[in-house]
Amino acid sequence: MFSATVTGLYGLWLYTSYLQPATYGVVAFALTVMLYLPFLDGGFRMLLNRRLLIAKNSEERDQMIQFGQSLYLLLGLVFILIGVVIMGGYAMTESARNSGLPTSFFLTLGFVNALTLSATIQSGLLFGIQEPGKMYIVQTLGSWLLVDAMAWGFAHGWSVWSFPFSALVAFVVVYPLTIRWIKQSIPAFKWLDLRYDAAFWKMFSELKLEAWHCCRMQLTQAVLATIDLIIIGIYFSKAEFAAYYVLARLTNIVRGVLQTGGEVGWPFFARREERCLADEMVWVRLHSWIYGAVVGALAATLLPFCVWYMGKEWAVGSLLLWL
Repeated sequence: MFSATVTGLYGLWLYTSYLQPATYGVVAFALTVMLYLPFLDGGFRMLLNRRLLIAKNSEERDQMIQFGQSLYLLLGLVFILIGVVIMGGYAMTESARNSGLPTSFFLTLGFVNALTLSATIQSGLLFGIQEPGKMYIVQTLGSWLLVDAMAWGFAHGWSVWSFPFSALVAFVVVYPLTIRWIKQSIPAFKWLDLRYDAAFWKMFSELKLEAWHCCRMQLTQAVLATIDLIIIGIYFSKAEFAAYYVLARLTNIVRGVLQTGGEVGWPFFARREERCLADEMVWVRLHSWIYGAVVGALAATLLPFCVWYMGKEWAVGSLLLWL
């Protein structure tokens, strides 16, 4: 979590140091739209990790892993196709055309972001097979590779092309490492598992309803967390959107730190043989109070911090701040 916080702040400094708000706003809105791409998995990622954590024996676990890997490979192709199509459509919008950025940039951005999404999905399997330490190492390594490659690109005058370049660098290193570590923990694991047989579709049918419930919950949370960005990106200028996006990123960094306890706690409660709702509710309520107190303090301190850290041109007006 410390690395995610530091790399997040470093990344914001890079964006605001090398790009104009209007240019960054166009790219940031594209990245915001791409945030919805993972929900094409239908909730299966979250469900499979839950099932793996409570698997009763190695046979059940191996079946889940085999099914998940076949599904992830199929989803990877879908992510790439839809990511490129979405970014191709975005490239034809008025704001994208006025930015002067070529269509090839947006197509590359969609393709590379779909690749990094596949790597993220794959690293999530480490959590399901009870290797959270390795998953955190992969995430930390990916974060540092991303910002370091981006800094290198900006320093060499690559401007916005630093975004797809840095994501590609992170993917090339993180994805093979993730596969290697999964293989070490699960020797029977096959990366190129393309068995879309009757057993695959039977398990798909058995899990799809529960997966859809997970997807609805995740999608609702994502919409609530990003609807303000979508509205502002549509109705405000891209320069104003860029300043607001930076503000939102800072808020998300703080929120990520606050949510660490919950992310660490729920696997612990899930693995307990006897559930104790009272203990779980104390944990949830404690984090709710801490979260509310810190977010309240942000309302008074976030704008002065933006002015100090990134400059006045990256500070939003009072209306957008309160939104």
